[in-house]
Amino acid sequence: MQRGEDHTWGGNPFVPGQGLIPPFLAGRESQQALLGGFLDRLAQKRAPGSDVILIGPRGNGKTALLEWALRQARARKIDGFEFFGTEFESSNDLIRQLTGRPNWLRALSGVSALGVGVKVREANLGALGTTLAARARKRPLFIAIDEAHTLNVDFGRSVLNSVQKVRRSGLPVLLLLAGTPDLRRHLNSMEASFWDRNRKSRIGLLRNRDSADAIRIPLEKSGRSIESEALARVVLEVNVRAGSGGGS
Repeated sequence: MQRGEDHTWGGNPFVPGQGLIPPFLAGRESQQALLGGFLDRLAQKRAPGSDVILIGPRGNGKTALLEWALRQARARKIDGFEFFGTEFESSNDLIRQLTGRPNWLRALSGVSALGVGVKVREANLGALGTTLAARARKRPLFIAIDEAHTLNVDFGRSVLNSVQKVRRSGLPVLLLLAGTPDLRRHLNSMEASFWDRNRKSRIGLLRNRDSADAIRIPLEKSGRSIESEALARVVLEVNVRAGSGGGS
């Protein structure tokens, strides 16, 4: 499985910015294996057994991991969408994003806004569920929502319930929620009792050896090197800053 992607910026292998995939995505093998397995099942047009929830403090690489997952999804010919929790006030907002049309009520008629026939037996899915089903029937669907701890409670309840109903019908749709440790409390407030049966993974600070790999390997790939003593000092400084809330 691909562990990272190489980038250069003015000759510097380390790309500055927020949420970008680092040159070498170190220390996230367990999360990559988890997400890769879910995406493989989705690519086979099989409904996954649950959704995935990533929880961790700010600055620990959740957004970068989401971007990695989206690239992996698209490489598998899965329709991937990334949103922020603050983008939604109601289900209609997500319907518009998925269909690209404001007249979302068309999804309740005999033909969905995506031009895919909607069967009468799916009427109990509601507008959002019908839209998700139409997309997933056409192509496997992966929706990643970052900053999920900011989700509107009513919308969050609606999207969790709708995705579950669509998946029960055997359609390949996967929801990935990523947020701070407050996400657990926030999901409980949505009263979607089944959410805690989803696959959860906690993302924390990198171990020293992983932090070292994240620095050393991109340098070596660019034909450079760093002395072990200097590398140890850099890792120590990074971990001190991350531990004080400065990010990692």
